[in-house]
Amino acid sequence: MKIIIDLNKKHKVFGFIALVCLGLVSCKNTKIPTNENLSDENTTTSFGQLFTGSPCGKYGTLGCMNKGKQCNDNWQSYFKSTANSITMTAGNDCRTVSTHDSCQFTVGDGAITAINFDFDISDSCHGPDGIEWLSFWMYRDPWSNTVEVDFIESKYGPGSGLNTNFAGVGNQVVIFDSSQTTRWKGSIMASFSGSGNAVEVTVSNSNNSNIATTTLTESDGYYFVMDTATGSTATDCQITVSNLVVTSDINYTSQMNQCVGLNVD
Repeated sequence: MKIIIDLNKKHKVFGFIALVCLGLVSCKNTKIPTNENLSDENTTTSFGQLFTGSPCGKYGTLGCMNKGKQCNDNWQSYFKSTANSITMTAGNDCRTVSTHDSCQFTVGDGAITAINFDFDISDSCHGPDGIEWLSFWMYRDPWSNTVEVDFIESKYGPGSGLNTNFAGVGNQVVIFDSSQTTRWKGSIMASFSGSGNAVEVTVSNSNNSNIATTTLTESDGYYFVMDTATGSTATDCQITVSNLVVTSDINYTSQMNQCVGLNVD
C-alpha cells in the first residue's frame, strides 16, 4: 500500500497528524489539533516554506564558490514561494536555498519511491546573454558523486543546455539542447528502488524519451536544493519548480527533520 505526499495542498492537517501517529513520522511531542485550530491560517505549511538560504560553504553552495564566485546569502532578496511553487531569480553570484533544516528524507524501498514536479525556466536564462548555470537537485552530507541527483541542471553535463545529471556518474541525459529555442518547461518523474548502499534511480522528463539512471550509495539524509550561479548577464533569468509530489511507502518511518508539517493527500 502506498500514500502520496502532496507538498502543495493546504488542507487535511488532521489527516496528516493521524498518519504521523501511524508511523510515517515521529509522534513525539505531537499535539493533535482540535477543531478550533484546524484553519489554514494556523496550521498550513507549504512546500516553499521548507526552504531557507544555505550558509556560504554549506548545503549546496560549494559548487559555485569553488569556481571563484561570491556567495550571496541574502536569500530572501532573490527567492520567493507560493502555496505550490518556488522561484529563484539568478544573478552574477552564487545563490542557494535548501530544505536542510526542515526536510530531510530517505529514498528507496520502504521510504520515498518517487518524486515528480513541473519546472519552468525563463527564456532569458538561455538566450543571447548566455546560458545561466542553474539547478534543482537533492543530495546528502557528506557529499560525494554517488549521493547526488540533479533532476535539472543547465550548462554542465552531457549537453550545454538543460540536463539530468548525477555529478558525472551514471547515465546522464539531455532534456533540452542548447540550440533549442523553445521554452525550457516541462515535468520530471524520478523513481527510487532498492535500499542501503544500492538505491537505483531512474529519471525521465516530458520533453523527450531520454532516461537517466544511476545508483546511489546511501539511502537517507537527502534534502532538496535550488541554486543559480553564473553564465548569463540577463537580469530577469528565473527558475521555477512547482507541483512537487512525493510518493512514499506507507510504512516509511522518518528520522529527524522529515518534512514535519506537510499535508498528506
